[in-house]
Amino acid sequence: MPRSFPRPRIRPSLRALTCAVLFLLSPPAALAWNGAGHRLVAAIAWQHLDPAARGEAVRLLRHHPDWPRWSAGNTGLDDSGLSAFIAASTWADELRRTAPRHEHSPAKADGSAVLDPADGSAHGDWHYLNRPLDARGRLHSGTLGGNLDQALEQLPRVLADPTQSDLRRAHALAWLIHLVGDAHQPLHTVTRLNPDGDDAGGNGLTIHDPSHPRLTQQSLHAWWDDRPGPPWLRGDKLLVRAARLDEATPATPQRTPIEWLREAQQLARTVAYRDLGSEPITLDDAYRSAAQRTADRQIVAAGRRLATWLDALLLIR
Repeated sequence: MPRSFPRPRIRPSLRALTCAVLFLLSPPAALAWNGAGHRLVAAIAWQHLDPAARGEAVRLLRHHPDWPRWSAGNTGLDDSGLSAFIAASTWADELRRTAPRHEHSPAKADGSAVLDPADGSAHGDWHYLNRPLDARGRLHSGTLGGNLDQALEQLPRVLADPTQSDLRRAHALAWLIHLVGDAHQPLHTVTRLNPDGDDAGGNGLTIHDPSHPRLTQQSLHAWWDDRPGPPWLRGDKLLVRAARLDEATPATPQRTPIEWLREAQQLARTVAYRDLGSEPITLDDAYRSAAQRTADRQIVAAGRRLATWLDALLLIR
């Protein structure tokens, strides 16, 4: 049973020019859930964590270089541990704006990626796994890029290994808090094939949403990123939204990280890309409702699964 949440305090062409303008107006591409989404995942996970695992998570985060900033109440919360845990959820995306970008991780002899959570690089390829989806809605084997699956396999080993330094484990923890959320965003697990190649998980597909208060036109990927709520959602309002989502969502099967990815890939096929057709695409009420229900369930599932996983990784006896 979830624990109670803290009580709130209450060739130049017109098409090319259009795409360029949309790019400038839209959020950065391929950031998975926006800041609100990742904070909601972390807030829900925090409430489901075993108290001992919660304490160990905070102990490790104290070794992260960003602990002073995270614990200083920048989330609008008085609890420094909760504040840091929630702030850590967006750190991996912040790196993509401030740190060197390595879009392709170095590989071992067997072709698998080499992941170092504490090397200070942005590692854009850790955030997604592009499994091909054709125009008929069929998922193909293999990938067209991304190492999210390998990140979810290797980073837990660092976190669970007491022989690793607390600094490396703190970085691994911050990465995992973020990447579990990424694994539940359907458009971070597939890319739809088209005659020119693929649409980069919906980043190359422009949609029109007449109900949007600001961006009636943007990429499908950016539109899905914003389903959790406004990116500035923080503090008590964030906790209230997290509690409501958690209470309204039925029990979530835990499953394995690979199964989380497969689940998200099926949701991309059956919800995110379903019946979109070709551009120009206008989203109707039925699509918006189905997408919102899916995003809400995925945010809660990510939070609950993250908590169960961290319990196992941090409470090794």
